[in-house]
Parts: sequence; structure tokens; C-alpha cells
Amino acid sequence: MKFKSLVIGMVGVLASGCLNAVSAAESSAATPPTTLTGQYIWDKQPAKPGELKAVLTPDGPQQWKAVYTFLNPQSKSQTVTYTGTLKGDLQNGPVTGTAVTDGGRRTFAIHGTANNGVLTFNHSETSNGNIKPTGTGRLKVVSTEASKGSDFDKLFNKPQATPTP
Repeated sequence: MKFKSLVIGMVGVLASGCLNAVSAAESSAATPPTTLTGQYIWDKQPAKPGELKAVLTPDGPQQWKAVYTFLNPQSKSQTVTYTGTLKGDLQNGPVTGTAVTDGGRRTFAIHGTANNGVLTFNHSETSNGNIKPTGTGRLKVVSTEASKGSDFDKLFNKPQATPTP
């Protein structure tokens, strides 16, 4: 009888754990991405700030998978996309993250602080095991719906010209 009670108890614990895991996955899947928009300054060209957009997909409490899209300040039409992470309090608190180019040729670290939904950060290149400060930036949390159809959204979502060989 003790064995039967133990098995029934274990089945109950397993079922409860599975339901909690499904519930957590559903709530994470139901959470829409968070969009941040702003500018970055490259230390080599401080007089020419570039536009920056980050789309964050939830990946745990105060953790996101990030897609960073940078607009080249020289051409105003060429974008560069990095993928990575962002962790921390996007409203008021410390925030850290990473950004990696396709193929991993260049890697950047992001360290900053959010204040009232505005993230002020420093970025550093971390290629070849060395950390080299590369500039600063500022991003503001905007709702996904608010950014749709904006001039900024149109700029980042326009088709890119394909180079001819």
C-alpha cells in the first residue's frame, strides 16, 4: 500500500511540474517582443550618431534574445544586424548584453543603466579576447504597436538593395 501511495504521489508531482512548465512556456510565448529605439555613437565618428533598433524576445525573467539593427550613419540606407542577448531591468536598473555579427566575426558587450525606460549604455568590442571601448548609446523602450508604421520603423523595414556582382 505504501508503494502505491508513493507512486500516486510521484505521478501527482510530475503532472504538476509538467502543467507548470506548459503554463510558463505559454505565458512566455504569449508575451510580445519588446522594441527599443534610439541612437549609438561610434567613438571613431562622434559627430555622426547612427540609428539603432533592438527587438527583444523574452527568454526568462528579465532576459531576452535580442536582434539589434544598426543604420549606417554614412549611407543612411545600409543596415547591419547583430544578434545576442540583453539582461536586466529595462525600466530602472542595470542592463548588460551581447551582440554578435553573423559568423561571429565581431562581438560586442553592452553595459548600462535604465532610468524610466531609457537605457544609457557603453559598448565595447570583445574580439580576440581583448575588450576595446567603442562608444555609447541610448535606447528607449517603445511599445511594439507604437513603433509600427513610424518613420523609424519604415526606415528599418524597407527592402535592402542587393549588390550586383
